[in-house]
Formats: sequence, structure tokens, C-alpha cells
Amino acid sequence: MPIYYFRLRQRDLMIEDDEGVTLPDVADARRRALSEARELASADVKNGCLCLACSIEVADDAGRVVCSVPFEHAVQVRS
Repeated sequence: MPIYYFRLRQRDLMIEDDEGVTLPDVADARRRALSEARELASADVKNGCLCLACSIEVADDAGRVVCSVPFEHAVQVRS
């Protein structure tokens, strides 16, 4: 099974994932990225803020970005 790396990006800052996760395919990797984005956004809200400029980029073992989940697409903001 392929290994996917989940990078946290906020504008020009990126936090790399050095370990990666073995998953069956890109669809599963995208679901995991969406779940992680929601978890991180939830933690931010508990601290009184929410950065919608963040995203999680998923890269394959060759370093190619196979999908990206912006936080603004991971949550619904209602007024």
C-alpha cells in the first residue's frame, strides 16, 4: 500500500510530516486529511481563533501533492 504524507500549510509556512501513513488510495488519504483539518480547526476554535488560510496537503511517497484540503472547505461557517 502507498504511503501518504500530510503537510500542514499556512500561507508560506509548512510543517512537514516525516512519518507518513499507509493508506489504500488517494480517496482514503483525502478523507483522513479532511478529518485532520476539522480536528485542527476545532482545537483552534477552543482557543478562540480559526485560521481559514490553513490547509493540509497530501503528498505521495515521491513528494507529489495528490490533494489539498483547505480549512475553509473542511468546515461550514454560519452566521
